[in-house]
Amino acid sequence: MVLLVAVSFVGADLQYGEVTYDVELRDEVTVTVATQEDDPLGQQVVLGTATATNTFAFREPVAFPDLRVCVYSPGRMADRGVFYDDGSSPFHRSVGGYGTLTTNVTIGLSGEEATVLRGTLPVERAESCPSEREEPGLVVVAPQAMGE
Repeated sequence: MVLLVAVSFVGADLQYGEVTYDVELRDEVTVTVATQEDDPLGQQVVLGTATATNTFAFREPVAFPDLRVCVYSPGRMADRGVFYDDGSSPFHRSVGGYGTLTTNVTIGLSGEEATVLRGTLPVERAESCPSEREEPGLVVVAPQAMGE
């Protein structure tokens, strides 16, 4: 009997469990020049937040979407991924039944990039990165199904 109940819960979890994702980006970010004491590799810049919402009663694993960011500085473009940082362990994450998990959407800039890009930069969203851009800025490429 216990096995039958367990199988029905697993079946319900597989059939109905769904986590939806929403990304809200800032309109602009401020880049400052980091000192070696702050971060010898450069600086982390928070672009916005991502929220995972569990629409089912059981705890579900969270797999935030693979966002790409194109970093435009004078005469150069670098493409990199984001990382999700909520101050907790970077390992396995999950969200409880009918719960939400909100985390920062962050990129890392090298010390050289932070020096060149120092100041306020616009953050834009696009389906792909433009091949070139006149002004420095950040373009976030997200799956079309993602909300803002």
